[in-house]
Amino acid sequence: MSHKSREQQYYIRKDIGKKGTIGYVYVRKHPSYDDFDACKLGSTKNINARDRQYVTGEVTRGHFALVLEVPLNLMKYVDRRLKEYFKEYSVTIDGGVEFYSKSIIPLIKSCLKDCGIKFKKIHKKDIDALVVTPMPKRRVYSLRTKARNNIVPLRDKALKKRTELEAKRKKKIGDLTVELVFMDFIRYWFFYRVFLLTLLIEFRGEY
Repeated sequence: MSHKSREQQYYIRKDIGKKGTIGYVYVRKHPSYDDFDACKLGSTKNINARDRQYVTGEVTRGHFALVLEVPLNLMKYVDRRLKEYFKEYSVTIDGGVEFYSKSIIPLIKSCLKDCGIKFKKIHKKDIDALVVTPMPKRRVYSLRTKARNNIVPLRDKALKKRTELEAKRKKKIGDLTVELVFMDFIRYWFFYRVFLLTLLIEFRGEY
């Protein structure tokens, strides 16, 4: 087994379990790169998402000059091999390190063929279709929302418990009140009987 094959196998094993089967190698152009006759070389699993990342930092929107579809499990391997192959074409001043001379664009496909990598070129109309596909909407929760979602159930639970305790307390007070009233009635009734008995005894003593 050649060194190249072992390296490919390393990346295949590393990417096992990842969703999807397609990765992309791309070259992006932008007017700000033209002063250095440069382009951006990179790879991604989602070309639409990558385009949106670039657009947020571009006053004038750039475009993908070349997009090649490659197996996802070899995407990182391809990216590394291309950057090693075109190392002498690197355009680096004090910024990013993935910028290369535009002269590499027609050489990329032949490089992949030399590496034995199967690829498919994405035509411009298909690239445009990929980058305008709406991104799936995701529910974004702020820290305040998360806190509220956690606090509300706890608050409701505490309120319910307090209501139950209040009801028990009122019931207990009510039961105690009835008991006290009953005891007062018994006590007054007893004293009244004693009083009447005392009067009766005194009355009989006199006669």
